Amino acid sequence: MLLATGLTACSSATDKASNAGPASSSLLPTDAQTHDAVSADAPSESGNSVESTAGASKSLSQLADFPQGDDDSALTQFFLPNGTAIQIPSELAEKIGKARNFGPLTGVEHVGGGAYMASFEGGKYLVYKNDDVEPVIGKIAETWIARGGVTSDLGAPLDDEEAISRGWSQTFEKGTISWIRDEKGEYSAEIRKK
Repeated sequence: MLLATGLTACSSATDKASNAGPASSSLLPTDAQTHDAVSADAPSESGNSVESTAGASKSLSQLADFPQGDDDSALTQFFLPNGTAIQIPSELAEKIGKARNFGPLTGVEHVGGGAYMASFEGGKYLVYKNDDVEPVIGKIAETWIARGGVTSDLGAPLDDEEAISRGWSQTFEKGTISWIRDEKGEYSAEIRKK
């Protein structure tokens, strides 16, 4: 099995997030029959580690304690800063390793429907769905989380936020959240549903 620790790199999505402005986490431990809220306390300086199950002798379907990907995506064993091992999509594990400027990871949640959400201190998120991982940060993240996050009426993010003439905008499965400056220089959220 491949073991990687303290991955360091930056993606364009996390680079964009460095200048922009926690949800409770239901972790997926390997040693629990039922999975209630578990916190990822005491983050370490070295970050997290991942271990691929691609070459494992047991198939993922034989690992009863791990959730199965709703879309048959490849799951990877991922170690939280507190040492708890969980199963998450390999694409999400890779992006978490590259999100150094997001701050300490506070948890990972399997929210169903093929979606997983990694939460970081300061209200930054990485969301996995349909083999894609997108960041949600700043006031857009604050607005989205207040509406229910992935399970809200807007759903999961489809792309990274983009700068627009008077602020920022991000597209979700069922709508758009924009954080826009008005004529008085004050910012507010504008939500448009599809």
